[in-house]
Amino acid sequence: MKTLRNIALCALLAVAGNALADELRIQPITIQPEGQTDVAVELENPDRAYIMTEFYMSLPTGVSIAKDEDGELLCEPNSERFDRTHSLVVEQGSDGTYHFLIYSSKNKPLKGSSGGLLTMTLKADANATPGQYEGRIFGQVFSDEDRTEYNPANVTFAVTVKEAEPQGPKGDVNQDGAVDIADVVAVYNIMAGNNTNGYNGDVNEDGATDIADVVAIYNIMAGGK
Repeated sequence: MKTLRNIALCALLAVAGNALADELRIQPITIQPEGQTDVAVELENPDRAYIMTEFYMSLPTGVSIAKDEDGELLCEPNSERFDRTHSLVVEQGSDGTYHFLIYSSKNKPLKGSSGGLLTMTLKADANATPGQYEGRIFGQVFSDEDRTEYNPANVTFAVTVKEAEPQGPKGDVNQDGAVDIADVVAVYNIMAGNNTNGYNGDVNEDGATDIADVVAIYNIMAGGK
């Protein structure tokens, strides 16, 4: 009997271990007041394929998911893990928490066993207080093809609101205190998708970084505005 109990206990521990291996993750986030940043929510599911994922998320005071011109929350599913049968629904509750629901109309599992699930754009208010904070993912429910539900433990992630950087002159894309040809190069790098420094290349503030911003920099260099 003792041996049978040990075998049963080992089996239960193995199942629990597998359930804990499947979880949502968010890498540490850094943002400054009035700033925005794209943040990936990753799903690590090496053991099972899920047809439904549901969870809630809370963010520090002064940090929220940005909205588009129509008031829709800026959250995009990862096309490498979703197909046309999958839907992503994101809502904000009256208490400020966010509810995420991912499901398949054809009961098809998400593609892949790990990696990006969705990307959300976070913003910090102008009065967001610099400091170290914590975000939280809770109420997780994963459902596999057999309709078995799993409830991983709550997850926390670091959110750093840093001091707002001093504003340089208009056109100073690379923030070195001068408007020169280096800023033109910085804009071209942003246009090419090589914006590793997080520079804002929208010099003319039209909502896009393009050749018009290069022209704007040359005008500033020539003494214009």
